[in-house]
Amino acid sequence: MKKFMALSLAAMTALALAGCGSGTSATTAAATEAATEAKDTTAADTTAAEAAGAVKKVKITEEMTAEDVLKGALRHLAFL
Repeated sequence: MKKFMALSLAAMTALALAGCGSGTSATTAAATEAATEAKDTTAADTTAAEAAGAVKKVKITEEMTAEDVLKGALRHLAFL
């Protein structure tokens, strides 16, 4: 539950940032920001390396939003 809450906070931050930009660079920047935020807010039982690794495992495409990236990262964390 703590992992979910931490990544949910990261998702909200990333979505707020993604709403300000446009294009694929904004999505990539939002994903990077989400990974950074996830590292900063993860619970003690999830390491920063695990959070960053989960975001890196997501295959990011041009049509994906930051929310899609974070959902993919949450799926990867669920199986750790």
